[in-house]
Amino acid sequence: MWQSSHLRCWSDGLSRAARYAAVEDVCVVDARAVSETHRVRERFQPSVFIRAVCSVPLLLLVAVLVWGGATTGGLAGWLAWVGAFVVLVAIGRGWIIRVEDLGDRMRVVNWMRTVEVSWSEVDRFEFDGGVAVRRADLTTLPLSAFPAVSRDMFGIAERRNGAAFRALEATRKRRRQQARNRGRA
Repeated sequence: MWQSSHLRCWSDGLSRAARYAAVEDVCVVDARAVSETHRVRERFQPSVFIRAVCSVPLLLLVAVLVWGGATTGGLAGWLAWVGAFVVLVAIGRGWIIRVEDLGDRMRVVNWMRTVEVSWSEVDRFEFDGGVAVRRADLTTLPLSAFPAVSRDMFGIAERRNGAAFRALEATRKRRRQQARNRGRA
């Protein structure tokens, strides 16, 4: 159970245009867990507006499938109900994909799995239209919250992903500096 304290968008070191893009599309949520053992310091995820816009066509598909399941009998009716349930699960999962800063590690909630990576294992973040984590062992972990979009006519998703990349990279640098400072003390 998460208790969100407030929304603020990452703006350190960004140009004015990038800040406005970040305000619209990539918000960092300061949140804390009910249990203080797993404190979430920052949460990176698409804005509520983006998630809602992406959910509308899928909700229409659910409505059609439910209508088809209610009016059709037999195997086709059951398949329509199962399809509606699967689409609802996909919508729900789409609302929770995110990247969380847990202090000493980060949690990546993707479509199919959740991965926790220590900040010391993160070599850098990569940006090629979408955002990915390059680990120290040279493996790449794509972030489903900020995917590359092939048909982005106006560059909206690319600007959003670029703002997320800059915010995540700044967090990585800050965590690395904190680790160095702890090593000196």
